[in-house]
Amino acid sequence: MSHPILASLLAAAFVLGAGESPDRGFENGVFTSERLPRIRMKVDPALAYIGNITFELKNIALVDQHIFVDADVERIKRMIVLQFEGFLDNNDPTYLWEITNPISLGGDDYKHNTFFFDTSKAIAENPEAEMDHTVAFLEREGYQLESEQMVSRFARVVDAARRHELIIFYHENVRDTGHSLAEVSEDGGSWIGRRRNWSAPRNKTLPS
Repeated sequence: MSHPILASLLAAAFVLGAGESPDRGFENGVFTSERLPRIRMKVDPALAYIGNITFELKNIALVDQHIFVDADVERIKRMIVLQFEGFLDNNDPTYLWEITNPISLGGDDYKHNTFFFDTSKAIAENPEAEMDHTVAFLEREGYQLESEQMVSRFARVVDAARRHELIIFYHENVRDTGHSLAEVSEDGGSWIGRRRNWSAPRNKTLPS
């Protein structure tokens, strides 16, 4: 299954094969990762690349996030986060999850889910997790992410040993739909909020 909204934002995403260089970055309108996975992708010019952050996640994994935002001055309207994640060398876990109901991006299958959440609540419940680092980086760069978010999440394991994964997060503000988090989430915005009988986010992100 293709994904029309993200495909338009990531105008081209194509795998180039295995690489050895750890370099990742954005230049001349193209984002490049040279390893795990090795990819090149073009992103909708409306989303500006504002940089990356690298951090250890719970002393288990190393995360490298690259962030694009569409903003009115400091207020973020939309955001894409490319999250390259891998377990540290001092442990031996693997990513055991499987792709169900796959969505194809750039010729690769991704596991997909959508959810609503409150960033403040997520950070309070799980400090030092991804959202804590992301919001702190945005604030340092002069941007503000509204607390009530709706997200499409795409993930795939990128190596044979199953120790590295790529996750793509696409964010929009719940408020911009004309609704509130209380209206669209049964539990008031936990990290993986269960969806009520609410069709707008799905209609925005999935083909009918």
